[in-house]
Amino acid sequence: MELYYAVSAFDAPQGEGSENILSFDEGDRFEIFDCHKNNSEWWGARALKNSCVGYVPSKYMKVSLINSNDSYDVKSQTFLILIFF
Repeated sequence: MELYYAVSAFDAPQGEGSENILSFDEGDRFEIFDCHKNNSEWWGARALKNSCVGYVPSKYMKVSLINSNDSYDVKSQTFLILIFF
């Protein structure tokens, strides 16, 4: 399973038709449903922090280098990436 993390916070729009859009904070992790990763602007996802299922904007998502059993934050992950370059 590939995990993604949010590079920035996102507040879901309010109103009719936006009930399935998830709000999230920077660093939140998501399981992205493969059937929705086809160059779409919106991906189907499950938030790992609360198991909510809905849609997230794909431009806010980056692939995580850490598996789902590890705990981390985005700042430490960025630091790890910089070490390898």
